[in-house]
Amino acid sequence: MMLLPHCAINVKFHLFTKEQGGRENGIEHGYRPDHSLSDDNVLTMGSMYFLDKEKETMDVGEITDMQVVFIVSHNSKPKIQKLKEGDKWKVYEGNRCIGECEMIERITTEEELNNQKLE
Repeated sequence: MMLLPHCAINVKFHLFTKEQGGRENGIEHGYRPDHSLSDDNVLTMGSMYFLDKEKETMDVGEITDMQVVFIVSHNSKPKIQKLKEGDKWKVYEGNRCIGECEMIERITTEEELNNQKLE
């Protein structure tokens, strides 16, 4: 099994309501939307996991702590490396913005990220 290069970051995630332009329904542990880390319209895929191990779902309008595990590519690596505590970015399903993340803490170190081989 080949493990793709990845980077884990803890975030505070706000899942927008339908009235805010977001989803009609909540999400589950392991949800995998796209993340817009800059203004260049390049989206980065990142799976999202609840930090509260007993939490299985999140309702629209809710804000909760999660871990995003980004799949790292040549395009996304510099953007992920620049993220710092307090930075915010939008989360998308297709072309619809369904939420916003705020970085709390980097889990994957810079050294670990640099040691991963990009194909």
